[in-house]
Amino acid sequence: MRHEDILRNYYREKIEGGGHPNLRGAVLEYLVKNELRAKHYLDIGCANGSFSIQIAKEVGAEKTFGIDISPSALKEAEKNGVRVYMIDINKDSLPFDSGSIDLITSFEVIEHLLSTDNLISESYRVIKEGGYFIISTPNLASWINRIYLVLGRQPRSYEVSLNVKLDGVLKGGYEPIGHTRLYTLKSLKDHLTHYEFKIIKVLGCPEPIGIHEHDPRITIRLAGYIHNLVDAVLGRLPSLSNSFAIIAKK
Repeated sequence: MRHEDILRNYYREKIEGGGHPNLRGAVLEYLVKNELRAKHYLDIGCANGSFSIQIAKEVGAEKTFGIDISPSALKEAEKNGVRVYMIDINKDSLPFDSGSIDLITSFEVIEHLLSTDNLISESYRVIKEGGYFIISTPNLASWINRIYLVLGRQPRSYEVSLNVKLDGVLKGGYEPIGHTRLYTLKSLKDHLTHYEFKIIKVLGCPEPIGIHEHDPRITIRLAGYIHNLVDAVLGRLPSLSNSFAIIAKK
């Protein structure tokens, strides 16, 4: 089976969207604070559409579109009021005219792709002049990953298997989620500007973990608490946070 077919089958039944709650909250706060409005809004990798609808309400969207590769996710998104399209953003063109969309979001999608360029170039094509592109992704150069690499460990969220979790330290309660590309903040900014996007704002925020709270091992519990204390400070710096969002403009 081809690599792209393996990934397509892997995501077919995924219906939950990516992005941790703190980062989503930061994006919503940015939209409200800057009074960003969008008549036509597209969410790439909309999953069940729950966050797409939140964004749509904040920006006053008249039409909310969503694309995904999972039939079950799109079925749920459609129930939530999203106009859905089954699209493989690795290779397919977006089903919209050039310059027809005011706002595109893509939360925790690009790290799952083989062809990341198609997502960025197609987004640029369909966004109106002056329109916005908001994209979030895990950070390869997060503060914890820098420590992992010094210790010779696989970076967090950078998976090398679809069958077993080998990244990070804590293994219990996890399952692989299919990451194939990970960006640093600089590399994603460079990728966006290569396609002529203008970077407007970068958001990072703490992402506390909780799996250690139910672990009987004192060393794991202590490590988890220390992680959250450090992350409360360093997680606010986008270049060091566990994930970040970039707000760009055409």
